[in-house]
This record gives sequence, structure tokens and C-alpha cells, in this order.
Amino acid sequence: MGQFTGKTALITGASGNLGEETARRMAADGASLVLLGRNSAALEALSETLPGSHMVAALDLLDRDAVAAAVARAESRFAAIDCLIALAGGFDMGKSVDEAPLQAWQRMQELNLGTFLSALAAVTPGMKQRGHGKIIAVGASAALKGGAGMGPYVAAKSAVMRATESASAELKQNNINAIRCSHYPKNESM
Repeated sequence: MGQFTGKTALITGASGNLGEETARRMAADGASLVLLGRNSAALEALSETLPGSHMVAALDLLDRDAVAAAVARAESRFAAIDCLIALAGGFDMGKSVDEAPLQAWQRMQELNLGTFLSALAAVTPGMKQRGHGKIIAVGASAALKGGAGMGPYVAAKSAVMRATESASAELKQNNINAIRCSHYPKNESM
């Protein structure tokens, strides 16, 4: 039996490289997985290679209703979402801060903060009801310090980190641990 046997983790951005590696690691440790992302074929292919029981939902993570519906299906199938691992996001190396159009700033906020908030809003009601849960927002080291040509991206990743810190302060009374990291935590338990 693995460290996460009997637990279910929802992974956003599961069809990306980091999502795939995270899914492999969690499944190897016994977790049931809910794999969310845009690429249906990639999600299905990944699910077929993993041990255990998993659910795939190809959707737009900015569509809160679709995310909530996927979480409801997952909770019906697995009884609970014990952990949210938020990996979805986007990167765009762009113009300098003074030249980047407003749309570039908004798009990075949508892809990084918006996708996190959709998943967070969908999983927390069940976690609150059960009185436990873990939320892991995996960001980037770029969230810690600005960089040339990366203003919109850095601001968006920093917003994810601050939102996670706020969620931590707000949800700890419900025994929900929300953590932020600029890399995948090596020894986290659900």
C-alpha cells in the first residue's frame, strides 16, 4: 500500500509535463486521481498508463460551472476530493512592463489565477463539509521576484501565491491546509 492509498487527488493541468509527472507519482503512491485539463486525448492516454482508478475530464478550467460539475462527478465516484494539486497555468515571455498590452496582463491572470480559483471554488465546499483537505498551488520561482520581459507572468504567479496564502488563513479553521510552493513539494502527505 502506498502513502496515498484511499485518497483522491484532483490535478489541474494534468495533460502538461508537470501534471503528467505528478499524476504518475501520486498513482504510484496509491492515490485515485481526477485529471483535469484541455487535451482529452493526452488525459486519456495518461490515465491508461497509470495504476489504480482514475477519472478524466477535458474542460476549460476557466469555466467554473464545468469545473464544479467535474468535481461533483468525482465526489460521486470517489466519495471525496482529499487534495487539490493546482498546476494549470500559462507562460508568455513578452514585452516590457511599459509596453505589454492590458490583454497580455489579463490573459496571464486568467490562465494562472483564474484556473486556480475555479478549482479552489469547486473543491472547498466538500472539504469544508468533511472537515479536512489539502490544497497545493504549484507556482514558479518567477512568482518570488520580477524579471525582464515577464511582468504579466510574474504578476499572475505572484497573485496565485497570495491567493493561496489567503486561502490558508481562511480555511485552516476547517482543517484544510493550503500551501503554495514554487516547485512540487517532495514529502507532502494528504
